[in-house]
Amino acid sequence: MLQGVDLILVDLQDAGARYYTYLATTVEVMRAAGERAIPVAILDRPNPIGGAVQGNVLDPAYATMVGRIAVPMRHGLTMAELARLAAADLGLRSPGAVPLAGWRRHQTLDATGLPFVPPSPNLRSLEALFHYPGLCLFEGTALSVGRGSDAPFEQLGAPWLDTAAVLRRLRAAVLPGVRFHSVSFTPRAPGDGRFADTVLAGIRLAVTDRATYDPTRTAVHLLAAIQAVHAARIGWIPRHFDRLAGGPGLREALERGTPPDSIVSAWAPAVARFERRVAGLRLYPE
Repeated sequence: MLQGVDLILVDLQDAGARYYTYLATTVEVMRAAGERAIPVAILDRPNPIGGAVQGNVLDPAYATMVGRIAVPMRHGLTMAELARLAAADLGLRSPGAVPLAGWRRHQTLDATGLPFVPPSPNLRSLEALFHYPGLCLFEGTALSVGRGSDAPFEQLGAPWLDTAAVLRRLRAAVLPGVRFHSVSFTPRAPGDGRFADTVLAGIRLAVTDRATYDPTRTAVHLLAAIQAVHAARIGWIPRHFDRLAGGPGLREALERGTPPDSIVSAWAPAVARFERRVAGLRLYPE
């Protein structure tokens, strides 16, 4: 298939979260190109949700298409930086990069003046991208993440969800940068097949301060609240949840009833090691 190819250009918009599969696809391109000594160059694009780093770091033993290398849930890198890191971690030929002009790591997509183009049918807004590093974890449970609704990855729900009880727990946690309110929504032809044409009780999230919002911490509090209220119905899908969470540790801690902030604080040493590991691979200033 690659016979006669002199150069492969990769032009893909990452979503800013570990679960997004474009990096895994790029890694396979780099691997196939390397076997034939074909150079690869990344046409870089901004990280749409900026350079903040949040969440746990994937255990390499759980590397899959939804988590190819050991990065946090919200990695804060661009596609070219991710590809350079993947090359270093996996022993591949490092790709070239056509870097961005004038982008700084703290800038979100709407600060650049560039238009928003949905990277996938279920990531329809920049708001959804900010929630995605956290709410994507719910795809490993029985709840809907809003696929087939007007706001996928901005809300979650189930027919049995006691939103009042869950919201009481969330509001007691005083999570910064986000507000919650109860909603109802009806998935129409959802791609995940969950609760099609069924009215769901839901919780909608809205970012109020991007600088303080941590979608991964928020998701852990949400998961803990739903586990506490609906232990028999949360419906863990262990294999899929653990793939998304980068290992079984998060699910097992939640099932034990470990306080959410104790779970999140335990991630700090691995995140600090990640920050040191990528310092020399970053292409853009703060």
